[in-house]
Order: sequence, then structure tokens, then C-alpha cells
Amino acid sequence: DFFKISPRRVFINPWGLNKKLIAGRRPDCADNASRLKAALGIGGDFIFSWGQAFARRRIKESILAFKKLALEFSRLQYLVVCADKYNPPLLENLIKQVNAELGREAIVYKSYISGEDGLFCLIGAAKLVVYVSSCEAMGLPPLEALCLGVPSLVADNGLTHEIFGDNAFFVKNPEDVDEIAAKMKEGISDEVKRAQIVANRDKIVG
Repeated sequence: DFFKISPRRVFINPWGLNKKLIAGRRPDCADNASRLKAALGIGGDFIFSWGQAFARRRIKESILAFKKLALEFSRLQYLVVCADKYNPPLLENLIKQVNAELGREAIVYKSYISGEDGLFCLIGAAKLVVYVSSCEAMGLPPLEALCLGVPSLVADNGLTHEIFGDNAFFVKNPEDVDEIAAKMKEGISDEVKRAQIVANRDKIVG
């Protein structure tokens, strides 16, 4: 009444985490993830990025960082499920080039996988989620990952610390490929930190 706005113009924006994420915690999701991984050509551990690949989300830099990491972790793969929003688009060609240089299908690229097609099971099976956005109001993928017990690598800024506290792996310079690579390595190797993040997830995502 105070603002004289018709109730028909008032909408409630619900909590952004999709309730279907809980499906990613079901016992049968591990089997679904195994089938999906096999279909995608993923044989073991993988790190994961998904969403809209705007330049600010640093998917290009993350791919180049993974290229450095892949030389040391020869069985690790990177699943990139992103709509290419670069202008002009570059992800597909970049990934083909990196895979050719590495001599294996180290990076698997899809433009889209829906929740109904098993996205949430794949998230829960990932070793680390990579979402190093240099400018974001509030990115949901790291929260979705945490809901499923998977740590994330994010940009080091006030917002990410407000949301996660210390319960993530942080990159100070999202444009620094070497730093992203080093933090990726930390994110998959530091089991103490990983366990701490998972143990604290309910404080953040409920």
C-alpha cells in the first residue's frame, strides 16, 4: 500500500539453488555419473566448469591453466559445459588446439547439459568446480557444487569471501593463467582443505 504498487506486479524470487540439486545426493546418482562420464569419454577424475561462458568468467584462462596442469596430472580431465559467449566464439577451437598439443582428449566440451540429462550427478562427481569470474553479482555454480559436496575455485574478492568465508580455493588475479593453474593444483591436491570445505557446506548452503 505504501508504494501504491498493484499486487499483480509483485513477484517473489525464490532462493536460487535448484531443489533438484538434492537429486545429486541420491545413492543412484553415482551410477548415473559413471554412465555419463563414460558417454563423454571421461575415464577418471575431472574438474568442471558450466554455465554461460562470458569473457569475465575466464573460461579461456582456465583452459590455458588446465593445459599447464595436465602435463603433471596426465589422467585428469576438464569438462567444460558452457555456451560460448565470447565475441567471436573461441572455446571449441581453443579446446581442439589444446587437446592436440597434449596428445589426448584432456578437455571435453559440450555447449549444454540439462539437469534432467544428469548435470547435477556430474557436478557431484567432479573433483573441483572452476568458476573464476572477475565480475559477478552472485554466481550460482560454486554454491550448487558446494551443495553437492564439491569444492570450488573462485576469484578472491569481497563477495566470494562474504559467501564462502574460507570455504573455497581463491585466485587473486583471474587473468593470471599461472596462478589459476597453481590454485587448480591446490584445489585437487589439498585434502585437508577439501575436507574442511565439505564439512562446512551446511553452514553456507543448508
